[in-house]
Amino acid sequence: MKSKTRIRSAEGRGRLGRVWSAALLATLCACSPSSADRAGTTAKTGAATGAVQPIPTGEADIIGKPGSPRAPASTKAAAMTRLSEDISAALQAHLHMLAARGQARDRLDIALLLPLLDHDSAADPSLRRDSLALAREVPDQRALVAWLEAMICIDSNGCDSRAALTRLQQVEPDNAAVWLLTLEQEATAQSSPRTDETQLELLSRAAQASRYDDHLADTSRETLRALQPVRWPPLDRDSEAALRDMLHLSDSVPASALGPALMATYATAMEIPPYSATAGACEPDTVLLPGSHRLAPCRTVMSLMADGDSLIAQALGTTRMVRLSPDGPEATHWRERLRQSHWLRAQWSRIGSPALSYAIREHGEVPALRAELARRGLGMPPPGWLPEQPRARSLILSGRLPPDS
Repeated sequence: MKSKTRIRSAEGRGRLGRVWSAALLATLCACSPSSADRAGTTAKTGAATGAVQPIPTGEADIIGKPGSPRAPASTKAAAMTRLSEDISAALQAHLHMLAARGQARDRLDIALLLPLLDHDSAADPSLRRDSLALAREVPDQRALVAWLEAMICIDSNGCDSRAALTRLQQVEPDNAAVWLLTLEQEATAQSSPRTDETQLELLSRAAQASRYDDHLADTSRETLRALQPVRWPPLDRDSEAALRDMLHLSDSVPASALGPALMATYATAMEIPPYSATAGACEPDTVLLPGSHRLAPCRTVMSLMADGDSLIAQALGTTRMVRLSPDGPEATHWRERLRQSHWLRAQWSRIGSPALSYAIREHGEVPALRAELARRGLGMPPPGWLPEQPRARSLILSGRLPPDS
């Protein structure tokens, strides 16, 4: 328990980012987490702590045979604990092998896998920073390494966040997310007379970029790759039953799919970028005022985010573009984009599967979900379909929030 507490302290920002992201979606994107989103959050939290979360013990009165779906909760919890410990041991052994081998890509893998380790060493963020510094020359991952260095440094007192952001800007100047991350850092730094000027300057730099990439997709993909050679422990009947409960998988899902599903659960991007300063800089009530210099760059930035491959970027981008285009010629286009964005997220709760989870880790949330929906003939929402949330419905129908929101 002590080591898990330390890991929560060291890696809290990544997990709090996920919780905060759900709140951000609800507040800024006029949506609420679906049951599948909540289930996914539980699984992701398990991965972030380096341990599969035990099943709650409130079902101890259910009688069943060990290893069956109706096995007592205590049996499943014990199985999850054993599985967690076995996975931690396997990860630790693999990390020792990577450290001994010591190639640049091994250092990247160490930085990706350390947060998953249920061990005191994961509590020291300098280990990840040192590993990433030695991984800067991995030929095809320089942008990812620079992004991760900046992300784990931005809220830390133990490193120079400005130097990390400068490296990131040099590696990826055409990525709007880089300049928005710098904007977030500036917002948390000591205020200065140039705060508003700096904010506009960074928004303008982001607007000059050609794309928005928050690196959630390639972080998950690289973590999934790094997990492939780990010698995962076999699943016995008890841990298999508990895993089905945790991942909300029915008996119809074959046992052969459980291992990949568990690996995909672990292969979760640990750092979600902050958005509060970006959202504040592009607050419609301010940006739409006469004489505002932020409307053009904010519209460009939000349209880039709307084309991103993560659900949170798409949701924030499309929602803000609707609010920044309440009456213009693009209003109809963006309201339909927002309707499609809500459709995509709403269907996730109905089509979740181990194969989809794996595809999301390999290809990113939006591309994987779109491909799966297209395969099922659900690529576009039916005419007249609207989400349940009143705020979302009002934005799609009128381009404005309801009067009482």
